[in-house]
Parts: sequence; C-alpha cells; structure tokens
Amino acid sequence: MAATQSFQRVELLLALALVHGEGEARDESGHEGEVEASRGLQTPARVSEALESLSVLSAPERTALGRRADWFARLTPEKQRAWLGHMLAHARSRALPVLEEHVHPSHVVEALRDEPRHVQHLIIGHLPPALALLVAESLGLSDAADSSPRRARQPVAAVVSVVRRAFMSNFVSARELESPTSLDLLSGVELARLVRLLGVCETALACRGVHAREALASFLRRFPAEDAQAIAAHIATLKDVDPARVSFAGEVVQVALGAEEEPAAMLDRTGLHLLALTLAGDDETRLRYTAQKLPLEIATWLCALARTVASDLNSNPRGGARQAREMMRLVARDTEALADGVKRRTLLAGAQQQQQFDGGGHPAGPPPE
Repeated sequence: MAATQSFQRVELLLALALVHGEGEARDESGHEGEVEASRGLQTPARVSEALESLSVLSAPERTALGRRADWFARLTPEKQRAWLGHMLAHARSRALPVLEEHVHPSHVVEALRDEPRHVQHLIIGHLPPALALLVAESLGLSDAADSSPRRARQPVAAVVSVVRRAFMSNFVSARELESPTSLDLLSGVELARLVRLLGVCETALACRGVHAREALASFLRRFPAEDAQAIAAHIATLKDVDPARVSFAGEVVQVALGAEEEPAAMLDRTGLHLLALTLAGDDETRLRYTAQKLPLEIATWLCALARTVASDLNSNPRGGARQAREMMRLVARDTEALADGVKRRTLLAGAQQQQQFDGGGHPAGPPPE
C-alpha cells in the first residue's frame, strides 16, 4: 500500500510539473485551457525542466520520478496528452476535500515544507487569507500569500484538484470519524482549555494523597494564584475518590513535575498525558484528528505517547494490563465529561452574546439614524 501511494504521488507531481510549465507558456501567449495543447508541446527539454522543478524531493522519489519521466518522454504527443488528461480527469471526477478549519498552521507548514515550490505556491493560493499568510511566512515565500486561484498560471480546475487531494492526505476530516464525541468537536482553542483543565483536575486528585496541610499549602504556592485557586476549588469537590485513582494521579503529576520546571507547563503536560491515555484506546484516525489541532511539536509528543501506551497494552494482555485498561477507561470518561463542559460553556457564551445583541445592543460608534 505504501509503495502504491508513493508511486501515485510521483505520477501526480510529474503531471503537475508538466502542466504547470504548459500553463505558463499559455499564459504568456494569452491562451487558456486544460491539458489540450499544441502538437509536440512536451518536448524532452520541457520534461527536463519539470524534473528540475522537482529536485527537492527525496532521493528514492527522484529516482522513481526519473524513470517515469523517461517513460513519458518516449510517448507520442497524443499519448502524452492522453496520460495527462487521465491523471487530471480522475481527480476532477470526485468532490474536492476541504481543509478542516481547526487544523493548526504548523501542520500545514510541515506538509508543504518538502514540496516543490510551485506546489507550495498553488496550495497557499487556495488557503484562507490569514492561514495563507502564516504559512507563506514560515516557508519564506513572501509573495505566495498574495497568490489566488484567479492569478494562478496553471490550469486551475484540474491542477488544484490533483494537488489538493494529495495535500489533504496529510490530514483527517471529521467525516472520517465514526461517532464524534464532545472531545472530537472541540476547536483548537477549546482543546487547549481542556488540556489545562485536565491538568488542574488531575493535580487536585493527586493532592488528595497529601495529608499534611502544610505540605499541601507549600505545593500550591508553586502555582500562579489563578491556577492554585482552581486546584483548591476542585479539591473541595472531590468526594469518595478511589485510592487507586488518587495514586495514579500522583504518578502522572510526578512525571510532569520531573519534566517541567514551570508550574503552568507542568499542568499542560499532565493534561496532555491524560489526553493521550484517552486516545490510546481508540483508532489512529481519532488520534490524528485531535493531534492536528495542536502545534506540531506538541502533537508529535501526544501521538508518540498514545501509541506507546497502546503498544504496551497490546504486548502485555495479561497481568497489570487489566488494571491499566480500567484506569484508562476512567480517565477517558472524565476527559469526555470535561470536554462536554468546555463545549457547553463556549456555546453558552455565544448564545449570551447573541442575546445581548438581539436585545438592543449596538457596536460602539455613532447611533443608528
């Protein structure tokens, strides 16, 4: 499967490079079209230029690309046009995928980093303006964010269909989730709030294992006042907590304390640890869908931990795995409950703002005439 996908990518990139050059030639002459072109358009020199434009690819891909380009160069002009038409028509025959609105920009940058420059320009030209600007700056393409479908010099409808489908294979769509939960429905900002809330709640649980009031007070003084108050408030709500759950929380918090010096970072690492445990028992699709909403470095760490936990459980189905799975179930239950609360608060805040506006509120400025 991986070899097939790699070959398809090479074919798509070759077709794109060839049509890109063809599009530039047509633009300069003032004529537009799809892949139909003058007889003998794809000359050996044009094929060589296409290969040069793809020189940033990996060595294995360049080798495969060279073989495919040699094959293409030996075709008659009619067969060249037929192959290009087949490559682009196949993509046009299906609905174009759409980039999820909550994908973190760092993932888009990473997906484009090793692509040929004309692929980068084309994709950036079809991103939302704010996202396009961020991605272009990160990739050092100062003029790419000013690109647009109308200004694109290649046959847009066909080429965009091909490139966007290949580009979108790096991301997960909500449509791929079987039964989305409150956690899945969170935006990137809401997910960050959930991570911090998970850290606060887990730290509060761990504090239940601290019986000396002086020791507890000393521990809470590490945190900013807002976080310390939130932890203390949650401690007050805990009733009849399972000792095993308190012990588990203590272990998670200790690991975070050993990894992070800053109290706020410790809370976030604790929350991310719980999020990883929640997603470790699910399929890879849900893990990737959630991770793509977070900055790339954090997402990589989250996925690695979730996969490690899942692997450890699968490799040790007996012994302590039963207790571990039960603890993961409890963590997942609590995480989903907190995610539901985060989403509800967002919806409530939006409803209140709308109610205030509908009740006669007006934006700042001169009164309506």
